[in-house]
Amino acid sequence: TIYFFFGLENRAAIFAVQALLTLASAIVLTSELRRIAPQSAPDMALLLLLLLPSVLHTVFSAYRENFALTLAMLFAAIMLRLQRAPSLPLAIGAGALLGALVLTYIPFLFFPLFLLLGILFLKPWRFFRLHTFILVLSAYSVISLWGIRNLLQTGTFQIAGSERSAIVFHVRGEQAKHLRGITPLRCLLAEYITRDWTGLPRECSYNAVMHALEERADYPAERKAIARAGAENILRNFPHYLWFSLFEILELHLPFVNGWGFAYNALAALSMVILYGGSLFSLPHIFRREYGIFIAFILYSTLIYTATDATPRYLLPIVFCYSVFAAVGYARLLPRSSASL
Repeated sequence: TIYFFFGLENRAAIFAVQALLTLASAIVLTSELRRIAPQSAPDMALLLLLLLPSVLHTVFSAYRENFALTLAMLFAAIMLRLQRAPSLPLAIGAGALLGALVLTYIPFLFFPLFLLLGILFLKPWRFFRLHTFILVLSAYSVISLWGIRNLLQTGTFQIAGSERSAIVFHVRGEQAKHLRGITPLRCLLAEYITRDWTGLPRECSYNAVMHALEERADYPAERKAIARAGAENILRNFPHYLWFSLFEILELHLPFVNGWGFAYNALAALSMVILYGGSLFSLPHIFRREYGIFIAFILYSTLIYTATDATPRYLLPIVFCYSVFAAVGYARLLPRSSASL
């Protein structure tokens, strides 16, 4: 649509539209937050989000993360509204947004089911069980349309290509088989701090193992067998798989550094310290039904990426959740500080 109106490969138009969508969705979310959060928290959350260097990076990049962030914020806003005033049109609209989010960021494929488990087993969400069922049905209906399109084009109903799954199973299997002790920590330090891979095994790098697989003569023709062998390696070395996954949690929550130079990297690191610090202050106050959608996004993303492949960029679609919690934490802290003056 952008290219239709502004011309092919018009990056300036992409960045402008992404900026407007990010701002609009953040404002919509902020308006809903005003009904549940402390008085100063919504504006603080908006400020924290829009000033995050990593969010600005998504705005000025032609990647999927920015649109996924926009969809996730709008979905969270509708979920807040749905909890306050349940209605079938809202549930259907939320489901359509969630389906669009899945098609933009395929790791969220199981997030609708995650929400369904939440309303089945968590008492705070049971009050709008029917609406959540409608939401999940709407989401998978949207997703299925893409599967039907692929069926018509290729003869196979599929949402995403199977090559990526084979790669994930193979790489994580190799890592579980070869990485021991403090090597996962050394891998992280090499990737994000020293940039020195001397003496470290190839399995430290997800991309290195992936590219080696892509050069094999039996790939992708034997991808199912490759995926099965990777899964067997994971099961045979399951304690080591779990050990490496702990460091995947850490990697997912590292600052998103990229090619914008030292100043950007330093600001990105500082901003994440501010977010995580505020989120810690919020812990006594956020375990309420109203904040359930933000907790669900964080838990699901952490589980899915640490089980498969984690990188700081994958946190960006749900980074607004940490902005909300940080704002709640600082808002709760500020009255105490004012009272002590």
